[in-house]
Amino acid sequence: MYGNPAFRLQSGMPLQGGERRRDARLSMSIPVHVHGYESHGDVWVEVSAAFDLCSGGASFLLEREVVVGQVLRLDLPLPRTLRSFDPLEPTHRVYALVRNVALSQNGYRVGTMFFGKHPPRGFEANPAGRFLLPWDVNPASAPAPSVHRPARHAAEPELPTDPTGRRRAERFDVLVNLLIQQADEWGEVLKEELTVTDDLGQGGAKVRTTLELVPGDVVLVRESGGPFEARAEVCGASLGADGVRRLHLKFLHGKAPMHLIRKR
Repeated sequence: MYGNPAFRLQSGMPLQGGERRRDARLSMSIPVHVHGYESHGDVWVEVSAAFDLCSGGASFLLEREVVVGQVLRLDLPLPRTLRSFDPLEPTHRVYALVRNVALSQNGYRVGTMFFGKHPPRGFEANPAGRFLLPWDVNPASAPAPSVHRPARHAAEPELPTDPTGRRRAERFDVLVNLLIQQADEWGEVLKEELTVTDDLGQGGAKVRTTLELVPGDVVLVRESGGPFEARAEVCGASLGADGVRRLHLKFLHGKAPMHLIRKR
C-alpha cells in the first residue's frame, strides 16, 4: 500500500471462505466490543459475543457488513491461555483482520485472525484499507481445508527439500501467521507482508509470498500477535503448483519456539 505491494487496497473481490485453521478452538462465548474504521476517519462500535475462540482468532456476529482484509479492533476478556500479550489486563485489546464473512439469519458471521497489539503498517494512513494475504489475490493458492497432516516425527529422516539442500533442522507442516519485513541499514521498513508458513522448524520456514526478494536478502520475521521474532536469510525461492512463490528462510539469530510448533 502506498508503494508497498504487500498490502493491496482492493474493491469488489470475492469473500474468501472455507475452513483453514489449525488451532484448537474453545466452545465458549464471551462478550466483545468490535471497533471498525471508516475511510473518512469515523469509528463505529458494535457489541457482540465472540465464539469459536483460539489463540489465533475468533468469530462473532455483526449487524454491519465488513469485508475480507478489513482491520477491526476487538476488546474482549480473552482467557489468559489464549493471549500473546497483556495477560494480566482484564480486557484484551487486539487488532484483527477479517478473514471470512458469511451472511446468516442473524446478521453477518465474521471470522477474524488476531494481528497483534498494534495495527498493520499503513493502517494510520488508511484505517479503512484492506490488508490482504498472498492468496487473497489468487484464491486458488489458499491453504487447503483443514485436513490435519501429521507432523513429521523426530525419528524420521529430514529431507533437504529447500533449493539449497542445507536444511538440518526438523520441519513440521503447520500454519503460523508471520509478518515478513525487509529494512534498510537505518531500520526503515522497505517491504513487508503478512503471510503464513507452509512448514516451520526451529531453524527456518517456508512461506508464501508476493514480495520480490532474492537469495541473500535478510528479513525480519515476526509472529503475528505473538512475541517471537528473528532475523532470517532468504536461502531460495520456488514456485508452487498453485502459482504462488515460496521463500525458503533460514533463521540467523534465535530459533522458533517449540510452542509455535507443538500447539498446532
